[in-house]
Amino acid sequence: MAVPALLEVAQRALESVPPGVDGAQATASAERSLTLRFARSRPTQATSIDDLSVLVTVVRDGHVAAAGTNRSEPDALAACAAAACAAAEAAARMAGSGAYPGLPDPAALRGHGGHDPATARLDPSTGGAAMAVASRRSGRSAGRPTGGGGREGSRPRWPSWRGWPCSTA
Repeated sequence: MAVPALLEVAQRALESVPPGVDGAQATASAERSLTLRFARSRPTQATSIDDLSVLVTVVRDGHVAAAGTNRSEPDALAACAAAACAAAEAAARMAGSGAYPGLPDPAALRGHGGHDPATARLDPSTGGAAMAVASRRSGRSAGRPTGGGGREGSRPRWPSWRGWPCSTA
């Protein structure tokens, strides 16, 4: 998922936070990875991940709470925001005013290419050749080739959306 799409999901999550909180932050991150494990020259596990995570953090009367989801539909974002708000409100009711001073101001966005060009240029035959040598020496092979990458909408390195006070009205 591209950074602009992550920013859009984070913005929608932030807009889902009900009024009445002292601050809110929404962070969206995406992960893509592929893992293949070998044992005795046979593949034993193949795992492919393509996941989105959204974390909504709210401040209420000096208490911080967060809730997360891996869905981006409006009802899922609203439920996530409501859960974070409910937790912060419960802490404020039970313990009185807290000491947390509030979320920091938004940081300026910094560019990020999202992948490592040196890794993208790697020749897979190099790893295959190393596996072949190991297999010849031991009579079997074991390994865990992996590839993937992640992007995140979050402060300070990746984009984030925050609002104070947060209101949907």
